[in-house]
Amino acid sequence: MRSPLENLKRLPWLVLLQVAILTALAGFLLEYLLLLAAAIPAVQPVLVALLSPAIRWLVAFGVALGLGALAVIILERFPRVVINTGSLWGLIACVALVLVL
Repeated sequence: MRSPLENLKRLPWLVLLQVAILTALAGFLLEYLLLLAAAIPAVQPVLVALLSPAIRWLVAFGVALGLGALAVIILERFPRVVINTGSLWGLIACVALVLVL
């Protein structure tokens, strides 16, 4: 049985970082489009309702879940990556790193 550090060394980190960057760019693009949509008078009440204190945490959880799902969908498009538990944990780390930076 290999050590956990050996498994970490074998992950395709470059591909995972590329997927994380693409996911962050897609998230920023969607956020920018939402910001542009906030100028439309018909959309403003919906955004105010979504950002109310009652459901703000639920919306934040949904956004995080959506970004994670988007990252996995983008990762599926790379044929040379085997998706397993280790690569998914590596993807989570890469997405978190890119979003923090």
